[in-house]
Amino acid sequence: MEPPTTIPLVILAGRDRSSERPDRAGYHDLGGFKAIETQIEGKPLIQVAVERFRATGLFDPIVIAGPAKIYEQLGLQERLIDTDKTFGANLGAAVETLITECAPPQIAITTSDIVPETEDLERVLGDYRAHLPLEWWMALHRVDDPDQLRSSAYKPRYRIVPHGEREPAAVLPGHLVIVNAMAARRRLIYKIFDLAYASRGKSVAYRRVYIVRRAIITLLGADLRRIFRGQTPVITASLLWHGFRLANALRRGDVEIGEMEDMARTMWATRQHRRRFPDLRGRFAVLPCRSLARDVDTEEEAMELTQKGTL
Repeated sequence: MEPPTTIPLVILAGRDRSSERPDRAGYHDLGGFKAIETQIEGKPLIQVAVERFRATGLFDPIVIAGPAKIYEQLGLQERLIDTDKTFGANLGAAVETLITECAPPQIAITTSDIVPETEDLERVLGDYRAHLPLEWWMALHRVDDPDQLRSSAYKPRYRIVPHGEREPAAVLPGHLVIVNAMAARRRLIYKIFDLAYASRGKSVAYRRVYIVRRAIITLLGADLRRIFRGQTPVITASLLWHGFRLANALRRGDVEIGEMEDMARTMWATRQHRRRFPDLRGRFAVLPCRSLARDVDTEEEAMELTQKGTL
């Protein structure tokens, strides 16, 4: 499996449709289309992000998944996929379009409300290239000093044991994922992204119950429809078992990252792919990437970003 020379990048730029409001005592939620209304030195946030991702030389083409009536006014050269639904549905619209058109071996996914710093991009992409081939890759920002998060101090952190270490470290998810979409259980992933986005900002314990319960209900409903059509159900005891194990391990805060990668592979990669490529794995990369982890969700974060040019 040859490593790709360039990777399509999907920037998710829809509106916030969440009915689950995050726990942000003392902070003020940022409404509207943050990627346009928040500006850095006169440029909309999404334009700055596109320029920095483009400068890496890795991402091509770059597509923006969001409502055309909002983003056409910017006059960006990047392709626009017109979609204005839920987070997972917008992701599905972009990924399925790319798969239909060119079936790329890898697709990168990010959000429109981060401002990636050049040093962070160089660091994380160096890690990605160093560990190829991979089924999927995701950056996690290590939080050794919570004060460094400044206006993002409210963001819930997970505790996991990084590669080669014995003690758990606090991490924030980085908003950059690279995945072999052809090998993934895509419908399940779209639903998980929907649930994760709807419950962002909530505690780990809350998210564990919310995501697992609703994902299982969705899977069971899909399987009932498949059975009525005379098709084989896709849900398995192994999928459910690993989902509960992963959720419980994240709640306890003592999961080793290698174990987490194995459980994630069982859940996210199709059985056909795992049988064909038994030695391939995914990677959670724990390394400094603060600018990828600090998405702009509050007025306080937007103000800090506007004043300092970086989070």
